[in-house]
Amino acid sequence: MLEERRQKVEAAAKAAEETLKEKSSLDERKEEILKKAKKEAAGILAQAKADAAEMLRDTESQAKADQEARRSKFDADLKSMKAAAIKDQAKEIKEAALLIAEKVIGSELDSKKQSKLIDQELDTIVESL
Repeated sequence: MLEERRQKVEAAAKAAEETLKEKSSLDERKEEILKKAKKEAAGILAQAKADAAEMLRDTESQAKADQEARRSKFDADLKSMKAAAIKDQAKEIKEAALLIAEKVIGSELDSKKQSKLIDQELDTIVESL
């Protein structure tokens, strides 16, 4: 009976020792898994930050391109409007000059010849602007 009891105690001690070894092995495995998970999480976070920075750069670049396109269109529109205004003013000045010349001279001028002369003078004036 004592022998039987001693064998049971030894078996229980051996089983407890095996259980402790398994627990220790599982704890080590758990630590490895946690380290790997932390490393992967850090990698995911770093990639997310890099992606966010790239998206920000792309957005800023697109905004600058859009702004430059709007500025170019504005400049072109302004130039076109200025040219149209100058052309309208030149036409009005030419018509006024013909009327004044007719009144001063007292007769109607040859409009084609005078118009050509006035156009030349107006072109000179416009170019100097």
